[in-house]
This record gives sequence, C-alpha cells and structure tokens, in this order.
Amino acid sequence: MINFIYLFIASFISGLLTFFAPCTLPLLPAFLAHSAKSERKTVVVNTFFLVFGIASVLVSLGVAAGSLGSFLMLYKRELILYSGIMIILIGVMSLFGINLKFFSINLQHKNTPFGSFIFGIFLGLTWSGCIGPVLGIMLVLAANSGTSFTGGVLLFIYTIGLTFPLILFSVHLDRIDKDSTIWKLIRGRLIEL
Repeated sequence: MINFIYLFIASFISGLLTFFAPCTLPLLPAFLAHSAKSERKTVVVNTFFLVFGIASVLVSLGVAAGSLGSFLMLYKRELILYSGIMIILIGVMSLFGINLKFFSINLQHKNTPFGSFIFGIFLGLTWSGCIGPVLGIMLVLAANSGTSFTGGVLLFIYTIGLTFPLILFSVHLDRIDKDSTIWKLIRGRLIEL
C-alpha cells in the first residue's frame, strides 16, 4: 500500500514538472485563446472538461499499459515500426494535399463543455508526443503495476498534476475583474489605439 502512495505522489509531481517543460509551455497560448473566447463564468467549467479530455487520452494509455504491459514489451519493436510507418504515410499524404476524411472533425461547439472536451482530447494526443520521456516512464510504471485499474489511476493522477496549473489559472482568472490588464492581455486588447 505504501508503494502505491509513493507512486501516486510521484505521478502527481511528474505531471506538475512536465507542465513546466519547454515543450509543454508553447501549448499555453492555445489554452489561453480557448479560455479567452469563453464567457468568464464558463472558463472553469470548460477547463475541467478540457482536463477530462486530456485525461481520457492519458488514462486510456495507462489502462492499456497496465493490462497489456507484457504484450507491449514483447512486441515493442514491431509496434514502433508500424506506428512509424503510419506516421510517415499520413505525413506524406498531408504533404500532397490528400484529405483524410476520417480525421476531419467539424467543431460546432468550440466554447462549450463538449468543445472543451474535444479540445482536451486533441491536446492529450499532441502532448503525448511532446511529453514522451516522462509519459514513457509513467507508462512503464503503469505496465509494471500489473492491473489496468492501477495503470489508469497512475495516469489520471499524472494528468491532474499536468493540468493543475491550468485549473488554478482558470479558477483565479474567473475572479479577476473583466477590465483588468490580464484579461486585456489574454484577449489581445492590451494595446488600444
């Protein structure tokens, strides 16, 4: 039991430290743009749905690692090879302008909780490449946990650590006066002619 407590604490701290990685910080403008378009009262709600979207991706990876850990380790080379081939094919198709209809998603609800959830899924997918080293360690821990439940919980706690600054930011941003410099900066209205 004590080992799991240490793992949970390490997962949260790993997520928190990952947020401040140089690769992660450039995603903040996307979050700020998404938040700035929302009504002030819905920023917190949309942030939580964004976190749930990110968590759905990372927890799915943790559950898969926890339940398929030995399979993934056994066929790691083949999985890396086939994944690499798929990435190259999709990249070449994009270069030649070949539209992949199954990747086209029309977001009608950009500033709603559902839109935030979808945005979170996309952030989770893009962050999983960016945070690869730490996420890889977390997935190894999840695979070694032996159960899909423990693997999922480890990655959920990691996600909470990763998104904790966004949650804090959204909670405090909702309390700031709408005419303040921070809101003007976020909405792009700091410089007025």
